[in-house]
Amino acid sequence: MPAVSLDQWFAETRPAFRLAVIDAEGAESHIIDGGERTFAAIECLYTEISPRALARQGRDLGRLAEQLGRHFRHAYRIDSGVPVVVSGTVADAVLAFAGSREVHNLLLSKAALG
Repeated sequence: MPAVSLDQWFAETRPAFRLAVIDAEGAESHIIDGGERTFAAIECLYTEISPRALARQGRDLGRLAEQLGRHFRHAYRIDSGVPVVVSGTVADAVLAFAGSREVHNLLLSKAALG
């Protein structure tokens, strides 16, 4: 199956959505690599973060934290389906999972959710 990056897919148009969801078993950083312009254009991202899965894909939390911090300003941990504000930067929210063996859910946004 042929594949293209998000930025290649949206080369001619802006994404017609405001929220993206990434559930990629540790490949989140690779997806963002191919979607810098796309993620710059969307308002929110819901993603699972697993430090162990990232490591299996040859990436680490530091790189993912830097990538997500470039595009989003606010982080919300999702506990039982309810968003809980995470204080600090988006990068801090991601790095807080260092050493965890769990899968964590974050909702990231450019503007604070009201």
